[in-house]
Order: sequence, then structure tokens, then C-alpha cells
Amino acid sequence: MGCCVSTAPEPKIVSTEQEKVEEKKTEEQKPEEQKPKEQKTEEEKKSDGKTRNIDQLDNRITVNIIQGRNLPAADAIGSSDPYVKVTFVSKSNPDKPLEESRTRIISNRSNPVWNDTIVCEGVGIISDCKAIIFDVWDYDTATADDFLGTASITNFT
Repeated sequence: MGCCVSTAPEPKIVSTEQEKVEEKKTEEQKPEEQKPKEQKTEEEKKSDGKTRNIDQLDNRITVNIIQGRNLPAADAIGSSDPYVKVTFVSKSNPDKPLEESRTRIISNRSNPVWNDTIVCEGVGIISDCKAIIFDVWDYDTATADDFLGTASITNFT
């Protein structure tokens, strides 16, 4: 057998007509006080000037470079030392990229696994990003790096 303790208030016993009227007034006022504030409609949000355009917000584009498959051999030993250069191309200034970054180099692999993440952050970059270009290169210590291939994503906004 268990024991229960109730914290609920005891019911109020109203004995006079005056107290009954006061009790009724008090109960009628409570629901009004406890009413939740009404949610603003989309129209009201726009009219009060607090809605922001996506160009005014701090944006982030995250790209995950997972792996490459069957990359051509660029080295004399029959494999490559690949890395991926990622370029976020700007609509407003195509000559100056929003961001350029690259993955780490994976030595002697034609099927490299990078599992790298590249992030481009800034105000309004989502609407300003025209394309994301992925250039795959073979790293060489003695000579210029060799181009292995490219891929791009366009029209994503």
C-alpha cells in the first residue's frame, strides 16, 4: 500500500451571496489573464519590419567531400596523390571567388577517401553563390600538380 499526498488546494466553500458574486468575477478574470498571446501572421511579421531577407543573414554552405573513384594514374608508379580544390564562385564578382579551399592529399591512391568538410560562411553567400567547382589534382613535389578532372554544381539557389 502506498500513500499519496495532494498539493491541490481545498475547494472554497462560499456561504454568502456576496462571496458567490466575487468568486464568479475572479473566475471570469482568470481565463483572460491566462490567455496566450496571439501568434503574428506572416503579414504582420512583414509589416513590423522584423522579417529579414536571406541576403541580410549570416549564411553557411557546407560541402562534404567523401571519395573519388577510378582516378587516372598521374605518377610514374601507377597511382596518384589526389586532392580536391573547392571553389565557391560569386555571381556579383566571378573573378573573385567567395571561398577557395582544398582537401588533404591522399598518397598513392586511385580510389581516395577524404571524408573532408569544406565550409563557406558569410552574409548573403547563399544568394551570391553562382556555382561550386570541384577540381581534382594530383600533388607533385618536383613539378607542377597534374589536373585529373572537374565537376561542378550550378543553379542550386
